[in-house]
Amino acid sequence: MPNLSNDPHFTIPSGESQQSFCSRSLQCLEDLANQHLGEDVLVITHGGVIGCLLRYTLGIPLRQVKHFRVDNAAIAHFTYSPESAWFMECWGDIRHLDERGFC
Repeated sequence: MPNLSNDPHFTIPSGESQQSFCSRSLQCLEDLANQHLGEDVLVITHGGVIGCLLRYTLGIPLRQVKHFRVDNAAIAHFTYSPESAWFMECWGDIRHLDERGFC
């Protein structure tokens, strides 16, 4: 039986499929990156968008079971260039929380 965990095209009623969500999110990030080439841009978002970008960057299909965690308030650092697309610089950095006693 198809569901969100094993079919990226499955859509709940009045909802959005994982494939559609990731496509929309990645297009938004790419548009933003292209509008600010050569600049640093801070994007604050939720784990769903970060997970889509990680999967895209590493070539992990949406259908594949997720074997990574997106911690709350963790920093994921990606860089973008039109020639090579996305590159993951850092994943899951929570040093800023530990310094303040939150971790």
